[in-house]
Amino acid sequence: MKINISLIMILIIALIFRVEGQITEITPKKFGYLPLSGNQIMHGNLSELNAISLSSVRESGNYVLGIDTNASKIISDDKNSLRRYYYSIGIGLFEYFQAGVGYQIDSQYSFSVKYACTWLAYGGGFGGPGNGSGGGIAVNYFKNLGIFNKISFESIYYTDIPVLYYNNQFNKNHGLYIQISLAQENILKSKKFVQFYWYIGLGASCLQRAKSFIFPTIGVGFLKNN
Repeated sequence: MKINISLIMILIIALIFRVEGQITEITPKKFGYLPLSGNQIMHGNLSELNAISLSSVRESGNYVLGIDTNASKIISDDKNSLRRYYYSIGIGLFEYFQAGVGYQIDSQYSFSVKYACTWLAYGGGFGGPGNGSGGGIAVNYFKNLGIFNKISFESIYYTDIPVLYYNNQFNKNHGLYIQISLAQENILKSKKFVQFYWYIGLGASCLQRAKSFIFPTIGVGFLKNN
C-alpha cells in the first residue's frame, strides 16, 4: 500500500511539472505582441464617445497592451481645430455672385448671413435686365457624402429687382430666391490666405408677376477660415 501511494504522488508531481512547462512555453513567445513605440491615438466620430488610446508598457520582459478612453480630450482638440468665423465670396450659374460671413457652431452645423445676386425669369424666359439681389441666410449641415461634405439650404429675400417686376415704386413684389445644394468645403482653421470650395444644386426664383422657375446651378468660390 505504501508503494502504491508513493507511485501516485510521483505521477501527480510529474503531471504538475509537465503542465507548468507547457504554460511557460506558450507565454509570451507564441502569443506575440503589438509593437507599439508609444501612445497611439485612434480618432473616433465626434458625435460618439468611441475614441481610444493604445499604449504599450514593458513589464517583466513582456509587452502589455493598455486601452484607455480619451474621448473628451480628443473631442476637445478637434473642436479647437474647427473654424469659428469664416468669410466667403463666389460665383455661380444661377446665383451669379455671393458674399457672406458665417459662424461654425460645431462639426455638424454652421450658418452664414450673405448678400447675393441671381438671375430672374420673366414671361417664361430670361428677360433683361433679368437679375435681382438681396440678403438672406444659409443653414449648413456637414456629413460625409463621398465627394461632398455639406448639405446647404439658402433663402434670399430680394431687396432690389428691375422695374418690370413691380407695378410702381410703392407696390414692389420683391420675392424670394431659394437654393438647395451639395458642397465640398473645409471647416478647419487654416493659415492659408484663402481656400477653395465648390457646390452643385437647384435654385428657385419666386416672384408673383414673373413665372417662378427652378434651375440647376453650380458654383465655386473662396473661403477664409478663422
